Amino acid sequence: MSKLEELMIFKPSKQYKPECPQLIKPGKSVLPKGWQVEEGFMPLPCDIVVEKDVCVKMRDGVSLCVDIFRPVTSEKVPVLISWSPYGKDNGTRPSYKSLFKVIGIPDSKLSGLQKFEGSDPAYWCAQGYAVCNPDTRG
Repeated sequence: MSKLEELMIFKPSKQYKPECPQLIKPGKSVLPKGWQVEEGFMPLPCDIVVEKDVCVKMRDGVSLCVDIFRPVTSEKVPVLISWSPYGKDNGTRPSYKSLFKVIGIPDSKLSGLQKFEGSDPAYWCAQGYAVCNPDTRG
């Protein structure tokens, strides 16, 4: 095998561990200001209400599960929906450490709560928005 062919072989930088437990359990909880997914990630700038695995019924009767991150308030807030094919909670794991470093974003600028290619709930909840991550069809 040539040196060029060796460079073209994909080698994962991190071993995937399917047994990795979810950091946030189904149900409703509050993550306090300063909470971190893991050391190195940005501490939360404010308290955040997390509602995991909320069933939302679509017009055709199908129910989809969503995760909702919102500021601690009784007021209505605008919602950012991070709709993508990557699942609703694929960012809330320490296995995403250093993922965005390749594009110049250090872990210390992210909370680790964002899903892949989605909005970071820590930033947007501090600005008065909610973030909804749906599990899409298919």
